[in-house]
Amino acid sequence: MEQLSVRFEVGVPWAWKISAQRKSGGQMERIEQQRGNRPTVTSDVQQRLRNSIEEQPGLTLAELLETLEKAVPLHVSIGRL
Repeated sequence: MEQLSVRFEVGVPWAWKISAQRKSGGQMERIEQQRGNRPTVTSDVQQRLRNSIEEQPGLTLAELLETLEKAVPLHVSIGRL
């Protein structure tokens, strides 16, 4: 690996990663890593919230959260809401 890393001007850890990836998945290009968590509140959930607010603008956050939980199997905190 050291000889290959010198030849291709990459670090030894990078060469190890590429070698392991080629052995496990058959491809030599590095796969882009996903960073962070996937968003809990998707665009569909956001649209449902907008619709609920437009239909009943006087809802409290607790009531809005309750309406959302009935419509979508999802729990978010009031702060996130």
